[in-house]
Amino acid sequence: MQESLKVYKVSDFGGLCGTEHLNTQAIQETIEACFKAGGGIVQLTEGLWLSGPIELKSGVTLELVKGAILKADNRNGDFVNAYIGHPFAKNEAFIFANEAHHIGLKGEGVIDGSGAENW
Repeated sequence: MQESLKVYKVSDFGGLCGTEHLNTQAIQETIEACFKAGGGIVQLTEGLWLSGPIELKSGVTLELVKGAILKADNRNGDFVNAYIGHPFAKNEAFIFANEAHHIGLKGEGVIDGSGAENW
């Protein structure tokens, strides 16, 4: 029988839904806490969650529950340009991982990379 994983809610780490709040720091702090505790689930509850680039860590699953929308927001200029044929650079992607294992995305929520607004 599989042991249940601890759930870390971004709202418990200062995250706030809505168009006024950029949650990059709260989401990343939640991921770090989950990683340092040995892994688990980082959960975004129902609502709009704006964020810059997010780095997943080993043992962390990002869950978007039904009604949760994780939307890329570059108001702080955190994303960097990507170049085909060049090594990966941090913050080229909305959600990325580097040398991580046992990571995942799950749930019935939506990931919106804001492509129409940036391209």
